Amino acid sequence: MGALFPNRPHFSFKSDAEVTKTKLAEVRAAKPDRVQVDIHRSRLTARGWRALDDGLFKLLPDLWLRVYAGTALSAAFLEQLPHVRRLVIESKQLGHAASLSQLPELSHLRLVVDDHEDGLGFLRTLAPALTHLTLARNSAPKLKADVSVLADLPRLRQLGLEGHGDKLSALLPALPSLEDLALSASGPVKGGLGFLQACRRLRKLRLKACAIDDLSALAMLPQLACLSLSRVGKLRTFDVISAMTGLQLLSLHTVNQPIAFPDVRKLTRLRRVVLNALESLRDFSAFKQTTSVEEVAFYDIKSQQPEDFVPLFQNRSIKRLYLWSLRPSYRKQLDATMTRHERSVERLNIFDDSDFSYA
Repeated sequence: MGALFPNRPHFSFKSDAEVTKTKLAEVRAAKPDRVQVDIHRSRLTARGWRALDDGLFKLLPDLWLRVYAGTALSAAFLEQLPHVRRLVIESKQLGHAASLSQLPELSHLRLVVDDHEDGLGFLRTLAPALTHLTLARNSAPKLKADVSVLADLPRLRQLGLEGHGDKLSALLPALPSLEDLALSASGPVKGGLGFLQACRRLRKLRLKACAIDDLSALAMLPQLACLSLSRVGKLRTFDVISAMTGLQLLSLHTVNQPIAFPDVRKLTRLRRVVLNALESLRDFSAFKQTTSVEEVAFYDIKSQQPEDFVPLFQNRSIKRLYLWSLRPSYRKQLDATMTRHERSVERLNIFDDSDFSYA
């Protein structure tokens, strides 16, 4: 589903004694991205939770709360945190989910839960404010029908969903505001991706371990700016990408079947290409004549030889290159080849687009 937190500081709390005015001031000054609590090790009482709410979440609207537990987790403590706007819950089972209705300002919710004891009906109470939702590891049989509740969340702009590929064609047309969609392990998707044409605002699409063999519907989404494909083993061609004229960022991850890299010469808005663990890709001539691509990252190089990357080195429109192999001997060969072509490695963020500015 992608990286959630960039490399910024975070703070943990275990007891009420740690929730002091001095500590809260220190946290606010550090501007962390999250506060996290291991529920099973925490001794926070209602008093401690309320102090965190007043001293942090009420004052820092972009601060995430991440709570986690190795087994079951009760959400009852959330009734003391009415100002939390961004929340991550990670556990084997989630109980007392109705307590989330006590968070009237909750806009971002990420649930990494195997079994929702009470189902997902509680999400309807969050509809007025909820704009970003990720449901991961939701594999319990009872959710196969329950996921239809998402159709009652018309304000959703971002959705991450693991599984439930058979529900997508009926579900997504009910989400007119959707801009960012991440699907993981969705299984067979009935009718291909044609249902995405109803998502007229969709700007980012990420597909991971999905049983999809046809991307042709993506040509009907001229507004799509970001496409990420990972472990899509049934695909046999990337040709449709050559017609996606709105594309600005393209990411291909762990594609082992022999597929030629698409012709990107007509993609005049494409600026970043991220490649990761592509076993069969040896031909990079598609980069020879492109003038729009400015950044290319290739991580976990395996079968490619340093000389295969010469088209990248020769294209001076490509300002930043990040090529990386886990093998030290290979890195020495690569460095020597890049030096001959007067190129050097510049680190790029290959795991998400948090450092990329879309036009």
